[in-house]
Amino acid sequence: MAPATDSSLAGLLDEQRLACEASTSGARPRCSREESEGVEVAPSKRQRQHAAGASSKTVSNQGKGSITQAGGIRWENPSGSAERPSRLFVSSSGELVPYKVPYSSICPADHAFYLENAARYKDLSPSEQMRFDDCHKRAAREGEERKAFFQKLASRHPERYHRHSARAAEFYGSHVSNRVRELRKVPNEYRVCGAVALKCCREMGGVQGLLQHQQRVCSLGSLRMMERDNLKEYLPQNDIIGGEMMDRLQVSCVPPIEEDVLATELCKVHCAGVSMTSDALCSLISLVPENFDSPWEIPVRVSLDEDQRTKQVVMGNPLPKYSLSAKEMLTQVAEAGIENCIRNHPQQSQRGTGVVSEFQVCDASKLCEGASCTEGVRVLSKNVLEASSNLFYSTWTFGDLRLLVRYSYLGLLKGTNRSDKYACCSAKLEYSLHENYEEYTVPEMMKWWSRLFVHPNSHLLLARVEAESEKVVRTERMNRATIDACRSNKFNPEIGVENFYGILQHVMTLPQGSYILSHRRGENRVLCLSEARGGSDKGTIACTSKPRGLLNTEIELVPPAWRAEDPDQPQIPGTFPPWKQRGQWFFQKNKKVVRHCQAYLRGEACAGKMCPLPHLSRQELAQCETVHDKCLKLFKKRVSHMKSVPHCFAHLKGQPCPFGGAEKCIYPHLSQRCLEELSKLCRGP
Repeated sequence: MAPATDSSLAGLLDEQRLACEASTSGARPRCSREESEGVEVAPSKRQRQHAAGASSKTVSNQGKGSITQAGGIRWENPSGSAERPSRLFVSSSGELVPYKVPYSSICPADHAFYLENAARYKDLSPSEQMRFDDCHKRAAREGEERKAFFQKLASRHPERYHRHSARAAEFYGSHVSNRVRELRKVPNEYRVCGAVALKCCREMGGVQGLLQHQQRVCSLGSLRMMERDNLKEYLPQNDIIGGEMMDRLQVSCVPPIEEDVLATELCKVHCAGVSMTSDALCSLISLVPENFDSPWEIPVRVSLDEDQRTKQVVMGNPLPKYSLSAKEMLTQVAEAGIENCIRNHPQQSQRGTGVVSEFQVCDASKLCEGASCTEGVRVLSKNVLEASSNLFYSTWTFGDLRLLVRYSYLGLLKGTNRSDKYACCSAKLEYSLHENYEEYTVPEMMKWWSRLFVHPNSHLLLARVEAESEKVVRTERMNRATIDACRSNKFNPEIGVENFYGILQHVMTLPQGSYILSHRRGENRVLCLSEARGGSDKGTIACTSKPRGLLNTEIELVPPAWRAEDPDQPQIPGTFPPWKQRGQWFFQKNKKVVRHCQAYLRGEACAGKMCPLPHLSRQELAQCETVHDKCLKLFKKRVSHMKSVPHCFAHLKGQPCPFGGAEKCIYPHLSQRCLEELSKLCRGP
């Protein structure tokens, strides 16, 4: 990252800009600061009038060495530029909504200069560094303006974010009903019995040891071999839910971990004091400051073993939310629907080569011969195998604690040279495909990172789902390194792991009973709720009797990911597209005089080498008096732009003119220096 300029450098840069402005006769209007702060989909009449009359605030944008004055994004087309990029999308009512993307506030020359010198900043001269720093500041500001533009565009049609199909609502309602039946087994009334403060930064010495995967200790069921990593290969018509699959989604073969006899026995065999599901662990390690807006509730049961000495903690799956947006609901439906389709309907692969085989991973029979849980393990193994599902159990260590984590995989991605990888699945809803795929948000990246962290030796298959049609439009394959590169410095997962350690330490001090760990939206703490005994009062909270899974009207406006408007034209990442120049204006408007630097002609100071206009003396300007008329005869019309300057080659080389002199020659007679200066008007940005 380039260092920021101080006030003295900024002042010098402003002086250079003003000098450049004074030397420019064919200036382009820029929008006011009021326009740049209020992003509009189309300019109003007042804005157009303001831009047309802003000649006193013009800047120079032409030539390789031009500098653009800092200002708002441009709604008016700069002189000689192509039309602004047009887009359209379909509203929920089927109406076509057109919109136009504004031009960048940075001139094309500065876009090219920034990209050419981004990797060699230290080698630049002081003046070039000032120019680079100025471009960097304006590009960062314009990146925020771009996000605001697309967010405001999306906010004008919020109904698009509330739509969902009846099948999706039916499936999610079935899922919530199943979880509510499980909640009937736990107490209804709870009261706050403690709280764990969450850290916002890393602290030295705050955690004893690392959260590490130790080994896989048991597995049940079967895995699908996946020849391809494109999820569209396995879905009928790319739908996230098939119509005939609804019956298979009603009942899950996997019991809650509190009733999992295999998990209970594994904890005894491997001396694990805590058992939990992968979803619970993902939620607990996702507590980074940038993700505090993600609420959840996790049921916890603390019990003592037969000798009443060893404490056993069980953490179940997060409870369904009381209310959620249509986007959150569709995301959960997409993930469950894709998993169900791949596990239960491999024969429906569109191309016939998606899922090629199935193999068992069951090794529970080796667990405990003659133990009291053997029959229960056999029943569980049979049910999981018949459902074409799988369960894995691994031990983890965190300081002096040992954990048992239960998880499952989508399938096994076939590799080469024993490089097979397990597959996990996640989904991302897309509402801006008319522009591009949406950007990754911090909660999404934290969710994917934690899912890969909890599932050893796995890759994540991310399904990009178009919200309008509920179809998968693209699949992205990720590993933790991919997500680390995308997240950059947006969040630090190690802070979430440290917060998880603090929660574990608190839970291990709780007496025997039922609890709920509750993280509320935006709070930097996790509340611990204990079972309320002795009846309800003002301090109790009803957790299981309240309705859950209700849809709200909240929307999340995520801007589309940046993409270059034209791969052949330099464009700073995150900015609006620079205008496409059809060519520089060669003549002054409504005049027959070639454009030239007025300051140089008067002997005043201008921008020097960075001045985009020809530096012509009065004698050289006199040579150019016939250029307009002769070009008019050559091209049979008035021309505004030139790819090259027409001139007499014989005169330039000092040879006799074949047409008999300057007056009779059809080409202008220009000197070498005059020709070089006029060439500035022919160069594209």
